[in-house]
Amino acid sequence: MSKELKDGEEIEIKGFIFGEDGSINPSNHTLILKYKKSNEPKKPSLFRQVDRDEYFTFIDRYPCKLSFDCTGIVEPPMGSYNDFSKGDIWPRSIVAKESRDWVGPNGETDNSCPGKFWRYYIKDLSNLSDTSK
Repeated sequence: MSKELKDGEEIEIKGFIFGEDGSINPSNHTLILKYKKSNEPKKPSLFRQVDRDEYFTFIDRYPCKLSFDCTGIVEPPMGSYNDFSKGDIWPRSIVAKESRDWVGPNGETDNSCPGKFWRYYIKDLSNLSDTSK
């Protein structure tokens, strides 16, 4: 679940240590970050939130082959569809993504219904120049 941070507020993150062999090991190390509000104007988002039907219609009609990836190193897990046909690497290759949250907007949880609280985003191609499509 996300939380709106106030300027100067500290957050504590407990993490993992990544081994040289690619292994992920639990860590008792804690990272404390201090949030600083930026005065820079917000950039237009490359993605826009859509409902589930528009999301899967976009994926079904996408003109190139897409590769699906799901990462669990963030909470909630994030799934993404990637277009590698133009040689872009991740994360520039993402054209659609989903936030796989089990927690609803009021803090309720429901593990019995996959997708109930998931949020769907597709790349807003109208915000991009022709060279980055």
